[in-house]
Amino acid sequence: MNHVFCALTKEARHMYQSAWKVIAQYGRRWLHEADFGSLKALMGGSIMAVKPSNMVTEVALKIELYNRLQRVGAEAAASNA
Repeated sequence: MNHVFCALTKEARHMYQSAWKVIAQYGRRWLHEADFGSLKALMGGSIMAVKPSNMVTEVALKIELYNRLQRVGAEAAASNA
């Protein structure tokens, strides 16, 4: 009887965790972390601007340039495939 209970508990726990991962979109954070890591590696991890409004502009420009570079890289990879 105890083995059956343990098996059911383990199966129920697995089902709950699987459902939770889907609902919480678990695993998506690492995608964003990887993107930010790539952005910082390519563009540098610091901001040179001093004024807050210029900081926002600098970060926006870095993100825009990063996205364009990613797009160009993806297009180049697709054309070589």
